[in-house]
Amino acid sequence: MPQLPDRRSCCDGAQERYYASVVWLPPPDRTYCFSRNGYDTFDTFRQMIRFARRANIDLRLFLDPIHGRLMLALEDAGLLPLYQDWKRRLVQILAEESRESGRHSVPLWDFSGFNRVTTEPVPPSNDRKTKVRWFWEPAHYKKETGNLILDRVLNYTPAVDLIPDDFGVLLTPANVDQVLEGNIKNGAEYSRREPDDAALVKSVISAVTKDAKPFACRDS
Repeated sequence: MPQLPDRRSCCDGAQERYYASVVWLPPPDRTYCFSRNGYDTFDTFRQMIRFARRANIDLRLFLDPIHGRLMLALEDAGLLPLYQDWKRRLVQILAEESRESGRHSVPLWDFSGFNRVTTEPVPPSNDRKTKVRWFWEPAHYKKETGNLILDRVLNYTPAVDLIPDDFGVLLTPANVDQVLEGNIKNGAEYSRREPDDAALVKSVISAVTKDAKPFACRDS
């Protein structure tokens, strides 16, 4: 299994390069597909929801936050439309399962995108002293971030409410498109606010995707 880059390399584009070249768009075809060779990840997700219903599990779902730089990498890699469709499909499946079962929909909280947690400034690559508050590196957040997520998902209000009001939104069929459109606007604003980071990410990802073929997700 490929090794994750050293956490000290979080600021020089190594993480963005790793995710684009190994996780999202692995060789040789460099495509990311939800369905391949007869296996559909959405079917698996639906079966998980049905299992939880049958077992009377109090299921609450959430989408992990990743740092804004990694979100820019996702966009530069051409995967943002696929990422948005993924969220829409999850919301659709949960709504369908709710109608079929006659029970309340399983909640799906979204902590991804661009918000006050995921856009905290990244120190320069030669800065070994500055500590970021919410992330270890772009794809892995700290315990403090996890506590914010749990407080939101479990509807817990601590004595001192530290949850930024833009961190975590409950996705529904009624708001999912609006949320996705808002994230696109917030991403553009983040790029304007952090032009050096945006340029670094674009340079790193373009080197990965320059020889990538058009997406062709189909059973082989």
